[in-house]
Amino acid sequence: MRGFFRSFYWKISAIFLVLLLILGVVLIFPLVHFALEFSTELDQKQNQYLARDLAVEFKKIMERFPPPKSSLDFDATIDTVFPHFTGMNPTVKIYLLDDEGNIRAPLMQKLMFRVELSQFKNFTQAFASNEISLSQRVDILMTKKDKEWRIIDKDNDRMYIARKGKDSFYFYEGIQRWKVDVEPVKQFIVTLGQRNTLEKPIYGDHPLSRHRQNTFSAAEISIIEPMYLYVVLDGERHDSIIAAVKENFNRVTVSSILQIAIGNQILVFIFIGIIGLVLFFLLTKHLREMTTVVRKFERGDFRQRIAVKSNSEIDQLGIAFNEMASTIVANMDALKENDRLRRKQ
Repeated sequence: MRGFFRSFYWKISAIFLVLLLILGVVLIFPLVHFALEFSTELDQKQNQYLARDLAVEFKKIMERFPPPKSSLDFDATIDTVFPHFTGMNPTVKIYLLDDEGNIRAPLMQKLMFRVELSQFKNFTQAFASNEISLSQRVDILMTKKDKEWRIIDKDNDRMYIARKGKDSFYFYEGIQRWKVDVEPVKQFIVTLGQRNTLEKPIYGDHPLSRHRQNTFSAAEISIIEPMYLYVVLDGERHDSIIAAVKENFNRVTVSSILQIAIGNQILVFIFIGIIGLVLFFLLTKHLREMTTVVRKFERGDFRQRIAVKSNSEIDQLGIAFNEMASTIVANMDALKENDRLRRKQ
């Protein structure tokens, strides 16, 4: 059995399977890239008009409030309206940008924790008691006198906002960018206006990260000045891949694409592996027959000859063996005849 696994058949089979495995692994990388690109493009196309629809709803909500006469009135109204507006669709992140890309709202995201005023000592202690570690380099800036602070953790590249209420401090996750690049936003709006659809994904800055970019939807909106409603499509559901874009059996996700693709590749690997092993078995069958003939010849059965079925390299080897065997037998017969004649003399 040990000799069987050391045979030529198993050696070339092992090389074939290793090469097949390497090929499968190499193909996984473009497959993953294709799946991500496909899902990203589909996600943005499915939601390309989301910002436009939300802008209509936002203007309706703003009409319920007195028209803002100044920037301060506008900020106060936005502070009241935006938390309720963004709660309409928690699967996306919605931002209000001015025409230069500065984020006007919201500056804070989800509520992280609160600390009662009677128990509050300092900001560092408040974070530590809620199992959030701040680095050594922390800037604390007051933005509204005795009402709001920004805690900027430089080493961890994070920002938090603390607001003082009647009886507690409320701590929120803050945005990490004050400004996003407005050029992709303009490109999105112009492309959608000219062609009514997007040909390829357009990426924009993510306010929750200093470096990350995501697909988005955008629309122009005018309140007291021209602005943009900027909708980041991934929300909080994931950081590295795009979320689902279709419901029920039409739902297409990166994970499902990868599972199907990898599953298919495994099936292809098994199928090709079996076919390859069978073919190698058939190809080496003649070699095994030749080996059997040679061993029988070695044991004294000089009548053994290799059956030649074609003119292949292996059959050429068989022809050479047959000629050698015939020569050996002829020489042996000649020796026997010489020995017989010598004995007669």
